[in-house]
Amino acid sequence: MIEIYWNDLKKEKQDEILAALGENGNYDMFPLVQIPTPEDELNAEETVWITVYKDTLGHPQDFDNLTEIKVPQQWLKQTLEAEGVSDYSEWENEYTADNTEDIARLALEEGVILDCSDKSIAINLAERQRDAEKKPSLENQIDSAASRISQPQLNQDKKKEIEPEY
Repeated sequence: MIEIYWNDLKKEKQDEILAALGENGNYDMFPLVQIPTPEDELNAEETVWITVYKDTLGHPQDFDNLTEIKVPQQWLKQTLEAEGVSDYSEWENEYTADNTEDIARLALEEGVILDCSDKSIAINLAERQRDAEKKPSLENQIDSAASRISQPQLNQDKKKEIEPEY
């Protein structure tokens, strides 16, 4: 994918865009243009757009309003299979947004949403993902806490738990 960003544009073109569209476009957050390469078109089959309710993506004020999210197709197939759906093709042809509420929440929790047709939600999702990447994982937090406890202290704590109190 060839991506063209705000800073790739000449000053004159930036000024023209600002004059036509205004200053509040978050033009520096995402590529302004994405030009697919032949390789991208081959990989396009690896993702799928599904229609979901916006409130399932953390926007309760948008109850019953729809948007589309892009997720890895293999992830969706595995998720549906885990939920008891045996025929992905049939599901894909017949689903409604009502069928995607749990899927959308799970995609949000697992951080597998690749894009969203509502750009304000896409920006919010990108910010969430950036914040999540900054936070240490639970495993790292446990390892860090464990390294602060000396082995004798750990053994002493275990001893206290085993010894009966009289």
